[in-house]
Amino acid sequence: SPSSKFLYEFVVEESPGTYWWHTHSGTLGIHAINAIHGPLIVHPEGEEKKQLVDNLNSYAVANSLASAEDASMGDANTPWYYGNERILFFKDGFVHSEAIMVEKSMGGLNEAVSVDDRGYTVGSEAWEFGTCNGGMREIVPVSAGKTYRFRLINGGVHYGLRINIADLKMKVIAADSEPVEPLV
Repeated sequence: SPSSKFLYEFVVEESPGTYWWHTHSGTLGIHAINAIHGPLIVHPEGEEKKQLVDNLNSYAVANSLASAEDASMGDANTPWYYGNERILFFKDGFVHSEAIMVEKSMGGLNEAVSVDDRGYTVGSEAWEFGTCNGGMREIVPVSAGKTYRFRLINGGVHYGLRINIADLKMKVIAADSEPVEPLV
């Protein structure tokens, strides 16, 4: 019911990695496709990670999950940023509902409006805007000289993303929750 709160408890039987969850529609109606979404991080078993997850769960329950606005203000005590990990959850943004955008692109009848370096279609609708962690701008708290794991999630349905952070050496260590040969 509106304004009520609840907590899901479930067993995850997946490999450790970065995943995400989202609604499809169901009782929320067709215009709610992907309206509710978020990251789902599966950590390896072990006491250190169990303590981390317990701390995050305690924080989430105590604070009813920090808002995206709190996270974008650089508050390092939100579920978006913990320990040396930073989650950046990207979404396509459209003036119309995402369901309408999906309907318009069905059947591949739209011309490609964006292609990658090899000529493959990466966008069939004009880009309107995007979000990161639910906001239009994201300030990520980091400290000089430290190493961080950035968990980048493309929760969009229409576009591939290129990520570049000025003056930051990045190394890709996993893709689609699977370890890969490190790529610098």
